[in-house]
Amino acid sequence: MKLVFCGSSIALGALKPAGSLENQEQRYSYLVSKHFGVEENNISVSASSNDTICQNVYNYLAKDTADFFVIEITYSLYLSVVYGEKTIVVNPNIQKGTVGKLFKEFIYSKEFDYDSWYQISRWKVLMLHEYLQFRNIPHMFMFSFEADARYYDNDKSLPQSFRDVTFFKGLHNLYTESWHLTPSDHQKVASEIVIPTIERSLNVSTMG
Repeated sequence: MKLVFCGSSIALGALKPAGSLENQEQRYSYLVSKHFGVEENNISVSASSNDTICQNVYNYLAKDTADFFVIEITYSLYLSVVYGEKTIVVNPNIQKGTVGKLFKEFIYSKEFDYDSWYQISRWKVLMLHEYLQFRNIPHMFMFSFEADARYYDNDKSLPQSFRDVTFFKGLHNLYTESWHLTPSDHQKVASEIVIPTIERSLNVSTMG
């Protein structure tokens, strides 16, 4: 069985001093993989937007496949901006650097606010869901932030197939008050959310 995990710093498992993990064997992807007795495959990239997360899944599946994909959905306001040879993730609430300040001043506005960015992010996430269904790859989505979880959950146009594979709680708000998950938070995500979902979806139990 091949499990693949993708997301931003939450799924990557942020190490000290920025995060709280001593090593990445404390992250939920390692704990889940160990539970099933399989190799860990984590393709997450820190500071990713949903654009980047979705693209990383597409890039992986262009060369390989998976029996189950676990995908973290991050803040909808994060935007990937190609700047020369770099891809910069911009958060309009954190005005660091020239790109962030320009984004805040000229792009993010009352006319094009969270609702607009949510719709853009939603479309890309739903496209990924449809693609994974087309490839017959079981998968699940989890939210980093409660605000996004509420927006998705309140969206009556969401297809039931997406609702069936999505955990509608923000991991930040559900477990921790810090920016990144603690080791005990990762254990809870693994044991309370991811492992039961995989077992129900694939009708499997502990492999190791």
